[in-house]
Amino acid sequence: RDVIGQAKGILMERFQISAAAAFAMLRRLSQESNTKLAHIAEKLIRLERAGGASGQAPFGCQCRNVSC
Repeated sequence: RDVIGQAKGILMERFQISAAAAFAMLRRLSQESNTKLAHIAEKLIRLERAGGASGQAPFGCQCRNVSC
């Protein structure tokens, strides 16, 4: 669960969104890719540590309106 919290924090900081909106984004990515949410979170953290693409939605997500 700590991994999911870290990923939410990354999204919250990057997109200036609430914790609920960040979780909704992670949940939508998980459902659309049929990938466990924890795996999505781990990948997001790895990308961030590697100097991820700031200002871009993760994994090509079109969730600019983060009410996913």
